[in-house]
Parts: sequence; structure tokens; C-alpha cells
Amino acid sequence: MSKDPPDPPPESTSAPGLISLHGVFLALRLPRPLQEEGPKESCRPSLGVLILGSAGIGKSELALDLVSRGHALIADDSPMFTQQADGRWLGRCPFPLQDFLEVRGLGILNIRRLFGDRAVCAEHPLDFVIRLEETPSSGPPCLEERLEGAWRDYRLGDAAIPELPLTVRIGRNLALLVETAARLRACGAGDGIEYNDAFELSRRLEEHLSKESL
Repeated sequence: MSKDPPDPPPESTSAPGLISLHGVFLALRLPRPLQEEGPKESCRPSLGVLILGSAGIGKSELALDLVSRGHALIADDSPMFTQQADGRWLGRCPFPLQDFLEVRGLGILNIRRLFGDRAVCAEHPLDFVIRLEETPSSGPPCLEERLEGAWRDYRLGDAAIPELPLTVRIGRNLALLVETAARLRACGAGDGIEYNDAFELSRRLEEHLSKESL
């Protein structure tokens, strides 16, 4: 399979700090901790994910799958991002395109009409990026990637947004992988937090081996 072409450059508008990107932008609703009480399901925390990839690779199909799982579409193809005072980028959909998602084979879908008001979201900060790839861009994963994931930086203006590449394969559950990536981001994956899954596994193995050697 041929290598994915590079992303087209962001389209800056006449307004400073305003950028249009070629991708699908969604709000992923995270499950509330079981011990939490009070807020309704509609108030669950959420993360904004931008799905990038070449034309026809399956961005819209993945977005439709995520909407069917309870998440919300913000913008298909041309989300507009405005940089806020705190440096974060807030994404929204141009008015004429709101509620609509183009899916090959199905045509133009009105997501609000098909799935209800909760299936769309007006705006959301950008928290991380998923890049769909036909073939891995960096060859076989190194040991660090196998243990801690292939997170890297996506540069948007002066901000570094966490980006995770996912290779598209037949039978691979991309929606589940994106949901899990959102949970990892919510737990601070890649942000230098104290808990690290790979370190915890290594600690347990070392502890087990030390006991076995006694």
C-alpha cells in the first residue's frame, strides 16, 4: 500500500488565531467514575478529538461509529479552530455545515435528525488528535512505543497537541481504540503523571522475580 500523503497545510483566515483544518472533529463523552453522584449523564466530562487522514481512509465511518456509541459530532471536514487566551484551541463548525456528516455510500447524513440533539455538539476545546494511516509511518514500533504507545506532538500554532497514529486494518476496532485513547488522555497519558501502566507492569515483574529468587 502507498504511503499516506502529507496533510494539507492549515488554512488561516483573515482573523488572527483562526485556523481551518481538514478532518472530523468530535466530542468524546467519558464515563463518570462509579463513586460520583449528582451530575446527569449529559454532564459527563468530554474530550475533543480531531480525526485526520487521507481522503477515503475512513474518517467519516469512524466518526459515525463513535456517534452511534454516544459521542457527539462537532464538524465534518472543515472544523474552525480559534486559539483562546490560555493557549488552547476551541473548535466549532461553520454554520452551513452544522449537523451534517458525509459518509461514502450513504451520502450526506443529518446526524441530529438521525441520532438526536445529544449526537451533536456546538464547540469544544481540542484535546488530542487521531491520525488514520494506511501503513505505519515509522516502520515497526520500537520498544518504547510498544510499552507506552506511539504518542507524538501535532503542532498547531505555538501549541503541541498530543497525536496518536492508528493503522487502518480490516477487522480492527478503531472506535474502541479511540475511546480508550480518550480515557488514557483523561488519565494524563504522556503528561509525566506518577502512574504509568508500563512502569507498573515492570515493577510487578521485578517484584515477582525477586520473590522467586529467594
